[in-house]
Amino acid sequence: MSKIKVNNVLPLPDTTLKILTGGNTSGVGTDPEVKIVLTVGGKVAVGGRISPENDFEVVSSATDTTIIMVDNTSTGDPQIVWALGETKTFCLGIDNSDSDTLKLGTTSISNNTAIKVSTAGVLQLTQPSWTAVSAYSGGNTYDFAQYWTNYSADETQVSFMKDSQGFVHVRGQAKTSHNSAGTTIFTLPTGYRPVDGDNALFAGLAKDSSGSTITDSGSDTFTTGTTYVIAKLWVMADGRVLAQAIGTGASWPDNEDYISLNGILFYAGF
Repeated sequence: MSKIKVNNVLPLPDTTLKILTGGNTSGVGTDPEVKIVLTVGGKVAVGGRISPENDFEVVSSATDTTIIMVDNTSTGDPQIVWALGETKTFCLGIDNSDSDTLKLGTTSISNNTAIKVSTAGVLQLTQPSWTAVSAYSGGNTYDFAQYWTNYSADETQVSFMKDSQGFVHVRGQAKTSHNSAGTTIFTLPTGYRPVDGDNALFAGLAKDSSGSTITDSGSDTFTTGTTYVIAKLWVMADGRVLAQAIGTGASWPDNEDYISLNGILFYAGF
């Protein structure tokens, strides 16, 4: 089979294309060294590997660092993109317009950005937004149960969020117009429940306006006629959030009473 060498490119019909170094053109001494290989199957090797096993390989025997550089010399964003069926799925690159921050996103580095790394090396994991618990009979799985609602528009609304590590957070103040101790406040949706299938117990601060005034060690008194008590908060394996053992009198709770859900934190997995 004949071989024609043109400008150090040696094409071989129906087999591997090899790009060589200059070598010795006198026919005496060592042959030119193979530097780039393109197989008939479309695999590429840079650095001298004759039979690459992967689609793209960079091989170096140098004692210093082997580097692949993606360089944008203008104002664009240098990126690496992973796609399925020609559809962008994940993108990793530098956002030139955002202080050269390294970002990992989905269809672009700025879309659904999950990870950011500043040029100072500060890592930031993007947290999901909070989901507000909706009104009773609102049509969602996480509606307030009957008689329960947010304490007031001026206080933190009852909501929940699962962070990037799989932990569920709950916050806000809830109240009820019915003596509802031991009943469901609302139900967390699937995926936001204790991963081990056990019930989780927490302590919450509750306001009971039927109690007496209390004074702390610094002689500061709370609202007259108000007692703040520790309530038991349960997150059940089926997602129900319950309040138990609250209040000092049978009249609790009335419209002035509330329970804080701040501090509920448990692992729900992914």
